[in-house]
Parts: sequence; C-alpha cells; structure tokens
Amino acid sequence: MGFIENIHEKFRGSRVKVFIIIFFSALIAFFPFVEADIFWLIKVGEHVINCGFPSFEPLTMHTGLHYPVQQWISAVIFHLTYRFSGASGIFLLTILAYVLISFAILSLTRHLSGGNLAVSVSITMVSIAFLTLFITPRPQIFSYLIFTLQIFMLEKYLSTGRTGHLLLMPLLSLILINMHAALWPFF
Repeated sequence: MGFIENIHEKFRGSRVKVFIIIFFSALIAFFPFVEADIFWLIKVGEHVINCGFPSFEPLTMHTGLHYPVQQWISAVIFHLTYRFSGASGIFLLTILAYVLISFAILSLTRHLSGGNLAVSVSITMVSIAFLTLFITPRPQIFSYLIFTLQIFMLEKYLSTGRTGHLLLMPLLSLILINMHAALWPFF
C-alpha cells in the first residue's frame, strides 16, 4: 500500500480528524505577534464607528490628506474584536480566518481531485504550510478566503455548467471591495 493510499485509509470518512489537523496546525503555526498595521486599522475602525466614513486621513501627520477608506469593513471588524476581547481576540480572529481558508482550500482540492480525501488533505497541508507565511491580522486574510471561494465556485461552474454557482460572484466582489479594495482588481 502506497503512502497516499495509507493516508486515505486513515482519514476515510473522518472529517473530525481533518478538522483537528487543520485547527492544530493553525495553532502551531501562529505565535503572539505584533503587526504594526493592526493598531492603525483598529483606530480607523473606531473612527468609522464613531464619526462615519472619513474623506480625509484623520490619523496622520499630514493635514487634510484625502483618501478613501478602502478596507473599512475589515477595520471595523478588527476594532470591534479588539474592543471586546483585546489582543487575544485579534489572535483568535486571525486563526479563525486561517482555519476557514484551510477548509476552503480543502473543499476546492476535494472537488478538483474527484473527492479523494488523501490527495486533498496532502495538498491542503502543503498549501496551509505556505499560507502561514502570509497570515497576519490584516485585511488580506479576508481576501484570501474570498479568492479561494471564488476559485471554488468557478471550478464548480466549469465542472457542472450550472450558472447558479456564479450567483455569489457579484456579492463576493462587493464584499471584497469593502474589505480590501486594493486587491479587488485581482478578483
């Protein structure tokens, strides 16, 4: 029995084991960190909640600097998370995003591999190992999830021909524009 077949036998029908592996890999991959942008995002989120959308940058030394708040939803999410649960909440939010991205990758690879769980778990584990280099408390964590869901829906459409799989694309686009507009052109 080969390596892949052995993995397949161990994980056959066991979504709980897959969840445990992905969850604990997320915990192992992360350690307490300081990401300087997160504090700026927390304050931008606070400003949006308290004052509405600014048309100028209220948190800079440049007086009257005009800019769009291109990640206002992410900033509000980070602010509310920090306000209610502090730095540990930001840490857990980042891990949650990592786990959701991991499951989206797992679903995508299961679809592409024809349901082969062993191949899917193997590819997902390699993918999330690389992903740990980029998962920080920044708006990009939401973008990664949206992009993976987008690819999954496109692949479902290509394999089934059902246009229903494309119905969420405009909604995902709208969410991405408000979560992290700088990456919207990649959509």
